[in-house]
Amino acid sequence: MIPIPVVVCVVGGWCVIYLGDVLLRSSSALKSSYEDWLAANGLSLSPFHVRWQTGLLNRLFAKWGRWKPRFLYHWFNLGMVFGVVAMFGSIILLTKTLMQTLAQMMTDSPEGSNEQMLQVVGWK
Repeated sequence: MIPIPVVVCVVGGWCVIYLGDVLLRSSSALKSSYEDWLAANGLSLSPFHVRWQTGLLNRLFAKWGRWKPRFLYHWFNLGMVFGVVAMFGSIILLTKTLMQTLAQMMTDSPEGSNEQMLQVVGWK
């Protein structure tokens, strides 16, 4: 489980970033230069989401595409098949977890109540 102070720091940090974005966008003096800077760097901010778009690797991908076009075709197809299989696998795992949780909630005594626990023994 994630400690509460970490969650508070992350949520607070995102709130500060988003509040700063809103204030800079609403400022009449800084609005145009701030939005121009965001557009020039390919950045966009929304609550709990930062998007960065770049054309930095476009030339490299185009070069790879001209070098071995069949390889990229197979690479894409392999990635697509892996994504579909992983999606169905995750659906199966989530369904299994849901069924176990519901079964445990419906029983009178949960499975973990009969297990023994280790206890710390102090030194004299």
